[in-house]
Amino acid sequence: HPILHSFPTRRSSDLSAGSGTQYSNKYDAKSNRLFSYFVMRGLLNNNIDTQRLYDYVKSNVQEKSYEMGASYEQVPVYTGNIGLEL
Repeated sequence: HPILHSFPTRRSSDLSAGSGTQYSNKYDAKSNRLFSYFVMRGLLNNNIDTQRLYDYVKSNVQEKSYEMGASYEQVPVYTGNIGLEL
């Protein structure tokens, strides 16, 4: 897509719930989506840059999805500049 190619990736970061082939899991215990819950939790826990936020979200989402079973595997991904301050 031409618009995406002109997006300034050095000044932006995109965290996604998972790859295109993975399911975006519900987190029934918290009445939310798994990825959304840990992004919000990560922001509240003062993760000061996108690298720390991504590491927090990825490890928690991956661990919880693993507990749900192999067919629920979910590993968040990022693109852009992972070192941006929040």
